[in-house]
Amino acid sequence: LMGTAVVYYIRLVWPMIPFAAVNLKVATIGINANMGTHLWAFFSVHLSLIWMFYWLYATFGTMAYLDDQCSIMKSNSTGTNKSGDDWGDNKSGDEWGKWG
Repeated sequence: LMGTAVVYYIRLVWPMIPFAAVNLKVATIGINANMGTHLWAFFSVHLSLIWMFYWLYATFGTMAYLDDQCSIMKSNSTGTNKSGDDWGDNKSGDEWGKWG
């Protein structure tokens, strides 16, 4: 079944191959006539790589900063709110402790 589909596709596109070949030749001549396109292509690839690594650096730096902030907040938490009421001690057994 797959072989039949491949043969059908080849027979369908075979008449268009000469047009595609001529189109590629003309495009190649046009690009080679202007060498600036080659320079721009190499420059843009390097620029894209630098941009990608910059964003990776920024993303990992932000994640590390936020992780440090979370660990600082965890180490500074005392289990009490600002008024001194203890939130961590729930001896009454209900879900809300003193506040329920």
